[in-house]
Amino acid sequence: MKIQSLPPIAPAESPTTSAGGTPSQDGGADSPATRVSLSSDAGFVDELRDRASPTPFRQDLVDQVKAQLADGSFESSVDMDRVVDGVMAGL
Repeated sequence: MKIQSLPPIAPAESPTTSAGGTPSQDGGADSPATRVSLSSDAGFVDELRDRASPTPFRQDLVDQVKAQLADGSFESSVDMDRVVDGVMAGL
């Protein structure tokens, strides 16, 4: 599909101009173009975003295990059956 032409684009109104094209009396300080209003949904989304933030972790332990893995001295004494049982119990 090929677009042959685009419709004309109307110029945007100046923030200090009212919808009728006449300058506003207050210089546009409270005009819709300079005022922002967020819905309650925006607050809800912000709260969810904060909850989804990664939890802190022990960077020192991560660095220690990485070093042990790199030099081959990491010893795993983890009982995988116990880990799997714990994960399954949490579901």
